[in-house]
Amino acid sequence: MITRTITIFTVLFISVLAANAQSGQVTGRLTYPGEGIPPDLVLCITSSGAANKATYCSNSKASTLRAARITFRVDRRRANYQITLPPGAYLLYATTREMPGHKAYYNEFVRCGMESTCQSQKPIVLTVRASRTIKGITVGDFWNVG
Repeated sequence: MITRTITIFTVLFISVLAANAQSGQVTGRLTYPGEGIPPDLVLCITSSGAANKATYCSNSKASTLRAARITFRVDRRRANYQITLPPGAYLLYATTREMPGHKAYYNEFVRCGMESTCQSQKPIVLTVRASRTIKGITVGDFWNVG
């Protein structure tokens, strides 16, 4: 009985490790044009290039995120985040009730340094690969409100 229990536990543990190994990560900073990150800031990813463009957000139902194999860790106090998700192409953005309807993407303006000389606000597609981490992705072009 003990041997069977250990075998079942080992198989489950290996399955969890294998599922996590197939995921990738995106990490970075959050920006907002005010005093700190709003407490209602929501981080979202949308699959890009797929026929079914699914969107998942940090405030989505836990069961929905679990089924999609996506986890969000958002630390508003430290203004950083980590997303674990399956390999694929994604667009990343943030929203807040302070700016209803606005999607603050990781885009060319943010990558350029958010300077007045940065002209393009084209969203940047992130290609997530298994067992890899894309670091340093600052999300939140809240300045592009046009």
